[in-house]
Amino acid sequence: FSGLKTILSQTDGIPTKIYVDAENPKMPEQDIYKFRLGENHGAVKGNYEFYAPLQFSNSTVISYTDTIDGWNDKDVDALTISKIKLNMLVSTEVPFKLDLEVVPITFDAKPISGVTCDKVTVDAMANDFPIDLNITGTIKHLDGLLIKAKVHDSDNQAVLGPQMKLYLKNSKATLTGDYTKEL
Repeated sequence: FSGLKTILSQTDGIPTKIYVDAENPKMPEQDIYKFRLGENHGAVKGNYEFYAPLQFSNSTVISYTDTIDGWNDKDVDALTISKIKLNMLVSTEVPFKLDLEVVPITFDAKPISGVTCDKVTVDAMANDFPIDLNITGTIKHLDGLLIKAKVHDSDNQAVLGPQMKLYLKNSKATLTGDYTKEL
């Protein structure tokens, strides 16, 4: 279905359904045994479900986000952070380079304004790729992190499938700031 390569540029997002009309469908010639003649067997019907991996054009960008939240309580709310240094190992099953960014969020998964976050590029099919990210600015009412990954294609003939994953492990955070709590 070569016409499907522009489907995302013609819609707003990924479509939930695609209808395909088969013009002049044909059955292969084959021998049939024990077919009862003279009876109405009804129409032939069928539903087909297929999974098509995505192949990018040069201008395609796929964005992925995930939220880790629920951290805020009385103790965390007493923190005022000026800098977060994150270290972690990244592994990916994605056959493309991706840009990774981690953003601190407050309640309702809203990014904290006035904060600057580093972005790093992770190699395709990375295995335990070490990254260091710096987040600077006044961070109050921290409730979690928003993880953003953007996949770009650069003439890569590989495809992106639903089973591919991004793994972040051995994460460590170093915080700079102050903790104000009345005892």
